[in-house]
Amino acid sequence: MGTSRRWPRKASPTQWVFFIDKQMQGLYSFFAHYKEGEMKIKYIITDVDGVILDRMPVFAEIFAQIVFDKWGVQKGLANAYYLSTAGTPLYAQFRGFAEICSQRVTNGEVKQFEERFFKEVQKRRVPVFEGAVDAITQLHRSGKLFFATTGSQTGEIVRIFTDIEIEPCYEKIMGSDKIPKSATHVIMFAMKIRIDQDKFCSQAVYVGDGPYDMEVAKKCGVIGIGIPSTVPEEKLREAGASHIIQSLAELPALIDELEK
Repeated sequence: MGTSRRWPRKASPTQWVFFIDKQMQGLYSFFAHYKEGEMKIKYIITDVDGVILDRMPVFAEIFAQIVFDKWGVQKGLANAYYLSTAGTPLYAQFRGFAEICSQRVTNGEVKQFEERFFKEVQKRRVPVFEGAVDAITQLHRSGKLFFATTGSQTGEIVRIFTDIEIEPCYEKIMGSDKIPKSATHVIMFAMKIRIDQDKFCSQAVYVGDGPYDMEVAKKCGVIGIGIPSTVPEEKLREAGASHIIQSLAELPALIDELEK
């Protein structure tokens, strides 16, 4: 496809994100001609919060409190902004909201916001969407390989997945504490199992609850499956979702349908 495969030997996480995203820009047009009905799905990429864990309302509440304490912005506005940008890396959400409010924010302040955010999150209980664990277990037993991409911290998600007994189902779990959630995560999933990135993407689906998730899926040439638990269905479709399910419990049936 004329896309360079020369990987940077030494690069910061930000440089990696830029490089990989640039590599992926040409992939969607290649996979747009792929007939979903003829595919065999081997790989399932899931977002975590809003898909498996029902924590998005809590996240929005914490986000709103942090920016209210800093700038005195109405919590309702901040809450709505957080949910509308679901799936976007947290640092980008803080920066984006500061820009909307015409506020200047330093890298150090964003880091402090993130630290406070995750500290508060750890104090809250972790509700799991009904049917999510059963769906993941069922699909894993059928031979599907799972990968998790999240804006949360890797260690926290590994701990939670261990507690709810789905950690063994996942080949790789990537949080945003080192490399921000992006197309880079998708490429690293392919690298984890040592297959070509194009082949991986052609046999994968990406399940997410935010427009950013669907944008990443579209950029990578992966079939995007949206769950409207955080934003309306139309927002997910506008961002590139090919299919909509109401919860992860419906995923096994959709996978069966796609493979017919």
